[in-house]
Amino acid sequence: MFHLFPHKTRKVAPKIVHNLSTNLDGRNFKYKFVQSPAAHSVRLRVSMQKGLEIIVPRRFHLDHAQEIVEEHQDWIIKQLHKLEQKKQLRDAHQLQDGAQMTVLGQPHTIKIIELPKGKKPFVKRVQKLEFSDDSAAVAGHEFHVYCDGTMKQAKAALEKYLRSLRS
Repeated sequence: MFHLFPHKTRKVAPKIVHNLSTNLDGRNFKYKFVQSPAAHSVRLRVSMQKGLEIIVPRRFHLDHAQEIVEEHQDWIIKQLHKLEQKKQLRDAHQLQDGAQMTVLGQPHTIKIIELPKGKKPFVKRVQKLEFSDDSAAVAGHEFHVYCDGTMKQAKAALEKYLRSLRS
């Protein structure tokens, strides 16, 4: 069979990744120095999953890694501080027993209650009451999350319950 435009396959060289560490802002931290055939210039990238990555063309030698870090030190420190703040916020908002959550403008406390194995998870919205001599007043709201005790199941049950409130 004759092809007018034969398909040429070009082999792409793999990325070369070096795990390095350096001292920056008085702290030791790890980063990846990635030599990529697809890179045309030096790029710095900071992410939650991978941390700091310095991506360079293949022609850059590993000896230049420290120079790049020093040259972009202020930017790197700023990005790492932002990343730490994001991680702290994420950790503060993790679903756990006693966590606070605002739903429909009202603060709720989350109570995770373990069910026996095989029982279906569910959520109950509970109003805490405060009693005086002649009256009772709402003192707060709670979500009682009944599940197997894992955060995965607790989160799924709470999400399902909150979606049902919108219906």
